[in-house]
Amino acid sequence: MRRALIGIVSCLTVGGAMLALSACGSSSESISKAEFLKQGNQICENGDKQIREEAEKQFPESGGRPSNKELEEFASDTVVPNIQSQLDEIEALGSPSGDEEKVEAILSAARSALDKGKQDPSKLIEGDAGPFERANELANSYGLTACGSSEEEG
Repeated sequence: MRRALIGIVSCLTVGGAMLALSACGSSSESISKAEFLKQGNQICENGDKQIREEAEKQFPESGGRPSNKELEEFASDTVVPNIQSQLDEIEALGSPSGDEEKVEAILSAARSALDKGKQDPSKLIEGDAGPFERANELANSYGLTACGSSEEEG
């Protein structure tokens, strides 16, 4: 049960962090790509950790597998707000100079995925990466590996 839930949680948090990239160029000073990746990945790791901890509280291993309804409520009540928080934190970073288009592509894919999850939380519990598959691919390609990971923890 925990493995399945962690897999669901991982794919949910990944896309949320990618949404955070909406600040492309909003800062008067540009952040280096290395610093952007360092801080962005840390934000995603922290957000994923918070979601896993909350999942473990709400769905203890001894309680059996949560129902789809419980997972959908968890996605709506816990995951989506956490993703929004990640968005706000990464948004504050700005975008590395010259990488605005790459960051925008990640953002666009992630925004679309989160919108799908907000409209229908069941989409967030389907499959490995769910609607965040494209955002994950783009994030990994760019170097936001913590943000673009949908791997389950052991």
